[in-house]
Amino acid sequence: MPCTLKKTVELIHKQGNDYVITVKANQKTLYQQLQELAQSDAVFSVHLDAEQTRYRQTTRIASVFPLPESVKAIWQGDQQGVEVIRLGRRQAEPYFERQYFITSGTKKADALQARIRSHWGIENSLHWVKDVVLAEDHSSIAAKPAASLNGDHSQSGDYLISSSGTSLPYRCN
Repeated sequence: MPCTLKKTVELIHKQGNDYVITVKANQKTLYQQLQELAQSDAVFSVHLDAEQTRYRQTTRIASVFPLPESVKAIWQGDQQGVEVIRLGRRQAEPYFERQYFITSGTKKADALQARIRSHWGIENSLHWVKDVVLAEDHSSIAAKPAASLNGDHSQSGDYLISSSGTSLPYRCN
């Protein structure tokens, strides 16, 4: 069975779980809808937190808002949209990031922001393993069959690493 995001969401929902889906700019219509909805007066909940570490100052603002029926008809479960804004300074350089999500989870911005941050912890540790331990970014494989084989080996490495106790995200094959 081919893996699609809608099938994955359906499976998550059928098992009684919630999902948080990142909506990227290449999903133009949905992305634009979420941008407009995030600026509307219909926001359910907003949460702001700030943190100062040795080399980083970060402010995060999460807003949760209702989705129109046209979007809800596509996905499973009770849904809302989420906008997360991150801004601050990293090693004296300013940065600004804005991301949009669709979730079937809570309408509380603080809980959603915590869930999204915990996911980034998983993502960052996975990419560290692939980049540093497996040196995936420095791979010189250019041919498609070899690159495909390397991807299979890399995923096998992910399995071995996850077998050793490191948790990795769900994969569709």
